[in-house]
Amino acid sequence: MSWFMVNIASALLALISLSVFVVIARKLATTIQMGRELAKQVHIGTSCLDRAILALREEHQDFRDENRKMDARIIESTRIRREIDRSIAHMEEVRNQLQNDFNLLRNLPTVKTQEHAATLKTTQTYSKRSIFPKKFPVFVQRSAQKALLHNTIQPTASKNFPVFVQHKTQKASLHSKTQF
Repeated sequence: MSWFMVNIASALLALISLSVFVVIARKLATTIQMGRELAKQVHIGTSCLDRAILALREEHQDFRDENRKMDARIIESTRIRREIDRSIAHMEEVRNQLQNDFNLLRNLPTVKTQEHAATLKTTQTYSKRSIFPKKFPVFVQRSAQKALLHNTIQPTASKNFPVFVQHKTQKASLHSKTQF
């Protein structure tokens, strides 16, 4: 009986070990399957992260390019602003010089007598050089020289002046006619 019991006990132990082996094999299969699923999800996650990193790098590069373009535009606009300011300052300087020259021309008397004309020719050559520097355009220098040679203010030129200058030149021409 003892051998019979030992055989039954060993059969029971074999069945128990076989059932434990089956349970462990199933658990191992599910664990392997879960590991594969986890590896697949990690792979998908890393590929998504790689795509996100690439997209961020492209966006970063686009921002760098836009930043460079904006910097170039800012530099260009500041250069243009400086040129405009320089041009405005130059135009103001030319306007002031022309205004001074017109004021000097307006104040020159119109003399009809020969005595005064002879004395004025010497002063006119001096005043031509001082009134009209070489930086004025040729047509301005020629018209001013003609006006000085004829010793009158040209009426065609005064029509192009602003209203306040026309008014003053008309008064000056009226005063000069009434004086002599």
